[in-house]
Amino acid sequence: MKTRKISIAAILLGLLMVPLFVSGCVMTSDNAIIEQSASKKVPDVSGAFTNNNNETYTLNLLSGTTNSFTATAPDSSQLIVSLEPLKKSNRFVVQIKNPSEATVLLTICTLEKGKISIYDLNNEAVNAMAGKYGLTIVEGGHIQKFKSFPRLMDFFEACFDPKYSRIATTIEANKP
Repeated sequence: MKTRKISIAAILLGLLMVPLFVSGCVMTSDNAIIEQSASKKVPDVSGAFTNNNNETYTLNLLSGTTNSFTATAPDSSQLIVSLEPLKKSNRFVVQIKNPSEATVLLTICTLEKGKISIYDLNNEAVNAMAGKYGLTIVEGGHIQKFKSFPRLMDFFEACFDPKYSRIATTIEANKP
C-alpha cells in the first residue's frame, strides 16, 4: 500500500463530511442510494493515507465491488464509502455509510489522477431545483423521496453548477 502525506481517506471518512454535515452542506438519506457494484467504472483509490496530524487511514476495495471501499480510521472504526459515476468524466456522487446506521451522507466529488475535490452543496439552492428532478428534500438537506435513480443522478450532476455547489477542498497526493 502507498502512504500519502495528504489525507484523502480522512476526507472521505468524514473529517470533511462531518463539518459539512453540521453546516448543512451535504445531503442525507434514510437509506443507502448507491449500491455496491462490481460493474461501476470507478478509480481504485485503495491505500493508506496519513493526514497532517500523522494519523493513518486506509481505504480497501470492498471484495466483489469496483465502487465501494472499507474506510478504516486509526481507532479501527470503519465506514463504507461508495462512489457512483455521473455522466461527465471524473464526476461522482459520494455516499458515506456507517454500517450500524441507516442514514447516509451524500455529496459530490471529482477524481483526477492524484487529486480529489470534494464539494459542499448550497442546500437552499439545491432545494429550490429539487422538484425539477422529482426529489422531495426536507429540512437540513434530507432526501425524503425521489422518483427514479436516473433522475436522482441527473440532480447530482446538476449540482456541479457553481450556483449549487463549490469546491470545499482539493486534496493532492504527494508524488512518489
